[in-house]
Amino acid sequence: RALQGVAGAVLMPAQSSLISLHFPPKSRGRASGIIISTGSFFLVVGPMIGGMLTEWLSWRWIFWINLPISIIGIILISFLLPKGPKKSGKIDWVGFSFFSIFSSFATIYFMQLTSWGWSDPKSFLCASLSGIALLLGLKREKKVANAFVGPLKDANECEILFVRLRHCNLNL
Repeated sequence: RALQGVAGAVLMPAQSSLISLHFPPKSRGRASGIIISTGSFFLVVGPMIGGMLTEWLSWRWIFWINLPISIIGIILISFLLPKGPKKSGKIDWVGFSFFSIFSSFATIYFMQLTSWGWSDPKSFLCASLSGIALLLGLKREKKVANAFVGPLKDANECEILFVRLRHCNLNL
């Protein structure tokens, strides 16, 4: 189960990158909307399907069902996704670290806020570390050539950043 969570957390930002790679700026909002709508639909339907699988077959099927779905997804991607340009470059590990720290502490903050409360030092610490990591990460993104999130030059690129942050925070 932990491996599934890690894989999901890794794949969600990747889909935003694929959208920005394969869709022109005018179509990115629509593509993001379709992906978010589909994900939201299955967030609602998934527990019902999981309940049916555990009731009619076995609880193990909620894990095994992912194998055929993944195989079908890989086949569809290989046929339907257009080949993008080959890019070479380095990974900005410092930017990745800032982004990971931001995502992790923001997720902990929002998940624990109801039990910790606003005035708890742990809430303040998580919010502060998350905010500092976000600010340092955005500052770094403007300076490096191989930015982790990508260059933030106009509103469309800031929108892509927001979608990537949203996907990571919802899936960690």
